[in-house]
Amino acid sequence: MFEEKINTPEVRDYFESLRLDIWDAWTFFKMVDDDGGGTIPMDEFLMGCLRLRGQARAVDVGRIIHDQQWMIKNFGKFQTHVEVELRELKDELARPMEVKTGSAGF
Repeated sequence: MFEEKINTPEVRDYFESLRLDIWDAWTFFKMVDDDGGGTIPMDEFLMGCLRLRGQARAVDVGRIIHDQQWMIKNFGKFQTHVEVELRELKDELARPMEVKTGSAGF
Protein backbone atom coordinates (compact mmCIF):
# COMPACT_ATOMS: atom_id res chain seq x y z
CA MET A 1 0.00 0.00 0.00
CA PHE A 2 2.81 2.38 0.89
CA GLU A 3 4.51 1.90 -2.47
CA GLU A 4 1.26 2.68 -4.27
CA LYS A 5 0.59 5.84 -2.28
CA ILE A 6 4.14 7.18 -2.28
CA ASN A 7 4.05 7.56 -6.06
CA THR A 8 1.05 9.89 -6.08
CA PRO A 9 1.93 13.55 -6.70
CA GLU A 10 0.21 14.71 -3.50
CA VAL A 11 2.16 12.33 -1.27
CA ARG A 12 5.44 13.04 -3.10
CA ASP A 13 4.89 16.79 -2.62
CA TYR A 14 4.09 16.28 1.05
CA PHE A 15 7.28 14.30 1.70
CA GLU A 16 9.32 16.86 -0.23
CA SER A 17 7.85 19.62 1.97
CA LEU A 18 9.14 17.65 4.97
CA ARG A 19 12.56 17.47 3.28
CA LEU A 20 12.29 13.69 2.98
CA ASP A 21 13.79 12.30 -0.19
CA ILE A 22 11.98 9.03 -0.76
CA TRP A 23 13.50 7.61 -3.91
CA ASP A 24 12.94 4.00 -2.79
CA ALA A 25 9.63 3.41 -1.02
CA TRP A 26 10.50 -0.11 0.17
CA THR A 27 13.81 0.96 1.75
CA PHE A 28 12.14 3.95 3.39
CA PHE A 29 9.38 1.72 4.77
CA LYS A 30 11.91 -0.73 6.26
CA MET A 31 13.85 2.12 7.89
CA VAL A 32 10.70 3.55 9.46
CA ASP A 33 9.35 0.15 10.56
CA ASP A 34 11.52 -0.03 13.69
CA ASP A 35 10.03 -3.22 15.09
CA GLY A 36 10.02 -5.01 11.72
CA GLY A 37 6.36 -5.91 12.09
CA GLY A 38 5.37 -5.01 8.54
CA THR A 39 2.93 -2.35 9.71
CA ILE A 40 3.75 1.10 10.98
CA PRO A 41 1.66 2.69 13.71
CA MET A 42 1.23 6.44 13.38
CA ASP A 43 3.65 7.33 16.18
CA GLU A 44 6.33 5.03 14.74
CA PHE A 45 5.80 6.58 11.30
CA LEU A 46 6.06 10.14 12.60
CA MET A 47 9.20 9.42 14.64
CA GLY A 48 10.76 7.66 11.67
CA CYS A 49 10.03 10.61 9.40
CA LEU A 50 11.54 13.04 11.89
CA ARG A 51 14.61 10.86 12.28
CA LEU A 52 15.17 10.61 8.52
CA ARG A 53 14.43 14.23 7.68
CA GLY A 54 17.05 16.43 6.05
CA GLN A 55 20.62 15.76 5.03
CA ALA A 56 22.86 13.22 6.73
CA ARG A 57 25.29 14.84 9.13
CA ALA A 58 28.89 13.75 9.58
CA VAL A 59 28.01 12.26 12.96
CA ASP A 60 25.28 10.15 11.31
CA VAL A 61 27.71 8.81 8.74
CA GLY A 62 30.34 8.26 11.45
CA ARG A 63 27.89 6.24 13.52
CA ILE A 64 26.97 4.09 10.53
CA ILE A 65 30.64 3.40 9.81
CA HIS A 66 31.29 2.57 13.47
CA ASP A 67 28.28 0.25 13.69
CA GLN A 68 29.22 -1.45 10.43
CA GLN A 69 32.78 -2.10 11.63
CA TRP A 70 31.47 -3.48 14.94
CA MET A 71 29.09 -5.81 13.10
CA ILE A 72 31.80 -7.06 10.74
CA LYS A 73 34.16 -7.79 13.64
CA ASN A 74 31.56 -9.54 15.75
CA PHE A 75 30.06 -11.47 12.87
CA GLY A 76 33.52 -12.82 12.11
CA LYS A 77 33.85 -14.02 15.71
CA PHE A 78 30.41 -15.60 15.57
CA GLN A 79 31.14 -17.29 12.26
CA THR A 80 34.39 -18.74 13.65
CA HIS A 81 32.52 -20.03 16.71
CA VAL A 82 29.84 -21.69 14.57
CA GLU A 83 32.44 -23.28 12.32
CA VAL A 84 34.26 -24.78 15.33
CA GLU A 85 31.01 -26.08 16.80
CA LEU A 86 29.91 -27.60 13.49
CA ARG A 87 33.30 -29.23 12.98
CA GLU A 88 33.11 -30.79 16.46
CA LEU A 89 29.57 -31.97 15.79
CA LYS A 90 30.60 -33.44 12.45
CA ASP A 91 33.54 -35.24 14.07
CA GLU A 92 31.27 -36.57 16.80
CA LEU A 93 28.75 -37.89 14.27
CA ALA A 94 31.49 -39.47 12.17
CA ARG A 95 32.79 -41.60 15.03
CA PRO A 96 31.43 -45.13 15.01
CA MET A 97 28.75 -45.68 17.55
CA GLU A 98 30.36 -47.26 20.53
CA VAL A 99 28.21 -49.86 22.15
CA LYS A 100 28.98 -50.22 25.76
CA THR A 101 29.31 -53.84 26.57
CA GLY A 102 29.15 -55.15 30.00
CA SER A 103 28.32 -58.37 31.66
CA ALA A 104 24.63 -58.48 32.31
CA GLY A 105 24.95 -61.61 34.36
CA PHE A 106 22.70 -63.75 32.18
